[in-house]
Amino acid sequence: MGIHRPLLSMYAALIAQVVNLVMNYALIFGKFGFPAMGIAGSAWGTVIGITVGGGIRMATFLGGGFRTEYASMSMLKPDLRKMTDLLKIGLPAGIELAFSAGVWGAILFWLVGRFGKETQAATSAALACINLSTMPIEGLKTAITVAVGKSIGADKNHTAIKQTRLCLRVALIYMGFVGLGFLLFGRIFMRMWSSDDMVIQIGVEVLVFAAIYQLFYASRTVYSGALRGAGDTVWLAIFALGAAAILALGGFVIIKVFPNFGSLGPWAAATMSIIAAGLANRIRFKSGKWKQIDLFSHRPVELEMNED
Repeated sequence: MGIHRPLLSMYAALIAQVVNLVMNYALIFGKFGFPAMGIAGSAWGTVIGITVGGGIRMATFLGGGFRTEYASMSMLKPDLRKMTDLLKIGLPAGIELAFSAGVWGAILFWLVGRFGKETQAATSAALACINLSTMPIEGLKTAITVAVGKSIGADKNHTAIKQTRLCLRVALIYMGFVGLGFLLFGRIFMRMWSSDDMVIQIGVEVLVFAAIYQLFYASRTVYSGALRGAGDTVWLAIFALGAAAILALGGFVIIKVFPNFGSLGPWAAATMSIIAAGLANRIRFKSGKWKQIDLFSHRPVELEMNED
């Protein structure tokens, strides 16, 4: 991604998914001479698919033109100082990802689960629609992370700001149409996942909340990518924790104070947490504090001299 070769990652991911599909079929049902392992076979099929995808990426990085152009083989010697610098940026970024996706979803399901299987099914179906709709924005997030990182590396902060504005406009337009689609065609989307009238009705109501926060989700995601490219990952991790807390505490309070809201109470809290994250990331980026972060504090002196 960082050297603008996203097609290679896409091909590796597609091949990994094909392997995952074939191995799941073989190991779950005992096909092609493999033992029938049931759900365990599904797990092993996924492991094999991920391993193949990772192996393709590693082989590509270490071989051919990459080895010549980027000296990838000669860079295999561990450098603890550089590894520490990467971990200072990467660990908070991982925490942000875990809390903004996994933990956030787990809290939501924990809160919704208090209202029965139908609400859980509706939440699962609605999240499936939402996750599919947000994939292009996640792609934009990756693109803006790379672009901002390169611009800052070239000492062009003004370019990083322009790139972020452009991505934000694209994201807002796209997510605006997504939100409108949820409002107008929510019932059609839900019928793709369930035939139960109660599940469909709850899901339609959930998609109304999803429609409300789409623009803020775009803001949260694009600015998150830009801040990550600037190395401002500690802020992202801290506020990801805060957004999860807003969901957990807000959802619990709404359930207790407004029990008539039912399963929509947690979704109201989820909407508030995304709105807060979208506004907070925008304020953080606009503050310009990311410009004070120096990702190159340990660059060799001769490189700095050459640049001068």
